[in-house]
Amino acid sequence: MRKSMQESNENAKIRKSAQNANSDFKYKRILQLYTRLLKGEVINKAKEAAAANVTERSIQRDLDDLRAFFDEQAANGKDSYELVYSRKEHIVWANTLSSVRWKRAVARLWTLLTCVLRLSTCW
Repeated sequence: MRKSMQESNENAKIRKSAQNANSDFKYKRILQLYTRLLKGEVINKAKEAAAANVTERSIQRDLDDLRAFFDEQAANGKDSYELVYSRKEHIVWANTLSSVRWKRAVARLWTLLTCVLRLSTCW
């Protein structure tokens, strides 16, 4: 009985050690993704998953964590980024929020000008 308890405790320690190793690996993976995105690199989930020996879903969770971090930074009024995903090419990259806001403002202005020009030609 005592021997089985010792084995059980040893197995629990091994599992905990493996969980800590996986957790450390995840943090390193996220930091690498973060650094590469800030450098302007494009991330391909399939290639990242293969390189890290994890599933694409794990990489997606990492990107979701980064997206949440960027959203929190923006909510606190700090310079931040927005992750953009291209379904056609299956890649992710980061845009600064200021450039995203600028692009949206230009799109709104273009729409407004188009409407105004249409109305002016009708008169």
